[in-house]
Amino acid sequence: MMKFIWLLIITVIINGCGFANKEGTVAVKGKNAYYPISIKNYTSNRENLNEVFYKKPERVIAHHQNIMEALMAIDEEETIVGGAFAGTDTREFSTQYKDKVKKLPEINGFNFDLETVLMYRPDLIIGWQSTFSSRVLRSTDFWHKRGVNTYIVPNSNSILPIGTVEDEYRFLHDIGSIFNRQKETTMLINEIKDEVAYVQEQTKGRKQQRVLIIEFMGRGVTTYDKTRLCGDMVKKLGGQLIECGRNIDAETLITLNPDVIFVVNAKGLLANDVAIQKVYNNKAFRNIKAVKNKRVYPIPLVFMYASGTRTIDGIKTFRDGLYPEMKGR
Repeated sequence: MMKFIWLLIITVIINGCGFANKEGTVAVKGKNAYYPISIKNYTSNRENLNEVFYKKPERVIAHHQNIMEALMAIDEEETIVGGAFAGTDTREFSTQYKDKVKKLPEINGFNFDLETVLMYRPDLIIGWQSTFSSRVLRSTDFWHKRGVNTYIVPNSNSILPIGTVEDEYRFLHDIGSIFNRQKETTMLINEIKDEVAYVQEQTKGRKQQRVLIIEFMGRGVTTYDKTRLCGDMVKKLGGQLIECGRNIDAETLITLNPDVIFVVNAKGLLANDVAIQKVYNNKAFRNIKAVKNKRVYPIPLVFMYASGTRTIDGIKTFRDGLYPEMKGR
């Protein structure tokens, strides 16, 4: 009888301070336990989702450079079992992580194949919305049915109608929450906020400069507008982003005559000079203000698209182009 009573007491205690996991069983949660946590995110169909993490991830697939760098920034690089980005040259990583890069597994090309990822036995996949498409790693539902958590970077693939710097704060905050590294991600967020505030204070009252952000796509010129993350960066720093439609021709670029041009470089930091020479080497552009005044600057895609920890680099790149006297401050 006494044995039965003690068994009953233990059962009540466990149920009273536990939680149900995905299989419906109960796990003990002490007073100072951190997990489980719920993160607001998205499905591959762009629907809202509450993603529940019952423990700290230990086997992570990190699809894209900024995601790997975010994990290195919070000292969680050893959780990465598979990484991929557009190119495998590790010189593209921030130099502050050069020692941590050595701990990364072999870097895959731009896209994983499903068989490889299944072989890695991940418990979390972090990627862009396009990561969870039928041609790459299948849907978020595919992985949830296999007990694998997913996280889609909010500023990827236009999940959000308007991309902002605050969305990058959210990404960093979420990564900190998932890995219980809020102290580290708070420092990263505050660094960006402090830089934006500094520039705003130093340039208060100045006349706005007309800015164009372009990318050469084949024979055409694509522009980035105020709905994109880079547009929000320029706006926050006091620039006036020219609104002119998504695709323009050379004649329109000449007519717009911007004060400053930023050329998006999607081929890696090592190709920055190549990006801007497409403007400087075109004789038709020689009378554009930005060209005459040598104010055409490269902006690596990694600094301004789902940028994560590289958001600070994007802010500083736009700062230096808008206000050259601040460069290197």
